[in-house]
Amino acid sequence: MEVVLHPDYVVYQDNYYTGTKLCFSQCYIQISDSTACAKQGEGTFEWAVDDLIHIDCLLFPKSGMVVMKLCAVSSNAGPSIHISCTSDIEELKIVFVDDNWSLRQEQITSLNGKYLAIWNTVSDMDVEDGKKIPLGPRCYFSNFQESFEKVDYPKGDLNSVCITKSDFDLLKPDTFINDTIIDFYIQ
Repeated sequence: MEVVLHPDYVVYQDNYYTGTKLCFSQCYIQISDSTACAKQGEGTFEWAVDDLIHIDCLLFPKSGMVVMKLCAVSSNAGPSIHISCTSDIEELKIVFVDDNWSLRQEQITSLNGKYLAIWNTVSDMDVEDGKKIPLGPRCYFSNFQESFEKVDYPKGDLNSVCITKSDFDLLKPDTFINDTIIDFYIQ
């Protein structure tokens, strides 16, 4: 069984290919039928599933656009003990529009367990400044279980700072601190 996609374009080795066919199978990924390339003519490129390092997909649900980045050990690299050497790693960028992408992705990942193991999908709603935002609420601090009305520091001083529960809640990430927190820090 194979899953065949027809990307809008593919970027491989600094070349742009259009009119391509991208084939995911149980044993390999193949790009073929390149009809247009900025630097070369037609060609067929193939990578064994075992040579894949990771597949990152960025989804744009509103438009149905998918940007896929695929990294694999170079087919020309041969066996190497230094897998971290970037010269032996090839990168493909693939862009296409597919309103049924979740179904296609499920079909691809069911072909071989390796696909599922290396597949990373991020929605554009989960990305901020090019960095992945973890899904769900961020939790940097444990929940403060003890209830308190206020804390005076230093206690008994005329210039003490009074911290309330609402001030404490402003210490969480992605919130603005107030003057009370700054005064407490200075004390």
